[in-house]
Amino acid sequence: MTRTFLRARGFTLVELLVVIAIIGVLVALLLPAVQMAREAARRSTCTNNLKQIGLALSNYHDAHKTFPPGAVGTSWTTGLWGWGAMILPQLEEASLYQQLGVGTGQLPTVLAANVGTRTGLEQPLEAFRCPSDTGPAIATTGSRYAGREGSNNRYGAVSNYIANNGYGDSTDPVHGPNGKLHAHSSTGPFRQLAANSSTANYATVRIDDITDGASKTIAAGERCWQLKIYDSATSTTVSANYYAGNPYSTLTSETTTMYGLSGLLGIGSSGINNATTTNAPSSTYDGFSSMHPGGANFVFCDASTHFLSENINYDPVNLGCTSVYEQLLAYEDDTVITRDY
Repeated sequence: MTRTFLRARGFTLVELLVVIAIIGVLVALLLPAVQMAREAARRSTCTNNLKQIGLALSNYHDAHKTFPPGAVGTSWTTGLWGWGAMILPQLEEASLYQQLGVGTGQLPTVLAANVGTRTGLEQPLEAFRCPSDTGPAIATTGSRYAGREGSNNRYGAVSNYIANNGYGDSTDPVHGPNGKLHAHSSTGPFRQLAANSSTANYATVRIDDITDGASKTIAAGERCWQLKIYDSATSTTVSANYYAGNPYSTLTSETTTMYGLSGLLGIGSSGINNATTTNAPSSTYDGFSSMHPGGANFVFCDASTHFLSENINYDPVNLGCTSVYEQLLAYEDDTVITRDY
């Protein structure tokens, strides 16, 4: 009896290349979907962070009958306590609040007397970080980067969430020459307390003071670590982290502009994700920005969260609240928002 053996047939080179090509096409088709799904998850986490901050602000208001001040202190150059430090107990960080010594004295005095304060300032908190942002947890470089409390070169944890201290117009001699918002601005709900002797000591804002409605007023929003622009003044690349936030304190500043507070307070003079060369770099690092495509997350004074498009109706030139974005930043302009946002 004759047996016939069949030889196993393998793949030819052409067939193998075809299979590899098909796999490559599938990966190319699926990878963007996977990346989009991951970004959606990160954006959701970011939204939840802002939601918790909004609830913490509301709980602070319930306890103190007012929202926290934007910053508290007497000297720009030695540092000020920021609003983020005030709400740590409401974010279930009471132990860190005590370690920092918030409320026991001015920031420079506490820093000099309490070693734990410096350690606490360098403690990153996920509650203040957007997972889409790839910036460092602690800022250690640059003379005015996030976490530099005053002029003493102390490092600090980075925050991606900045409180709203109002809007600024590029032609307004009070609220924003060159796109910057001056230290004595009072158009937003989070303002300074005794920033220095030459500026007013504004009172904190209560929910009843927000005549535009808490659901129509921005409380806080995002600022990404790096949103590069071209700085025509120095011919170098500058990033939004130039005045990025620290959760607990503000940065060193100049005496006439709210640079110190812009470490924690977002300035609405430059729109969202502004990477233009106009008034660079201040037009970028003074504004809100994010790594989310198309806009940034915000929490309003009623603790509701919203994703605002970078193409939101915005007018940085004409005086007053003439655009939707400015109307959302102001808390008592008494205008009715008629456009979608």
